[in-house]
Amino acid sequence: MIPTNSDKNKGSILTGAIKYIQDLQARVSGFDNERSVFEITQQELTRRNESLRDTAQRAWAETAKWMGRCKEAGLQFDDYDTSVDMHEIEDHSNTNVAGLSGGDNTGFITENTDKVDSTMA
Repeated sequence: MIPTNSDKNKGSILTGAIKYIQDLQARVSGFDNERSVFEITQQELTRRNESLRDTAQRAWAETAKWMGRCKEAGLQFDDYDTSVDMHEIEDHSNTNVAGLSGGDNTGFITENTDKVDSTMA
């Protein structure tokens, strides 16, 4: 930033340069603050995404459990999809879900309902 024709002395050039540098430093500081906010937001969204994924996986596991129990009991429903392969649902539901491989999962969802994140509502 060069001063106008009337202000071409060293002092005015240096003053203009200092103001320009200060402006650039303020902009850099603003960009750093903005980047920090974006990083925090990204971390929060990642955490929420992982939480939602875990919830969906637990729901798939619970669905597979109850569909299996209904089939074993011989229960028929109008909206029951008989074309669904229970092994596919079970394989999908047990993927990366801690504590769901093998054993009885009775009460799994009710045990975890107190862990609902109120910030997601």
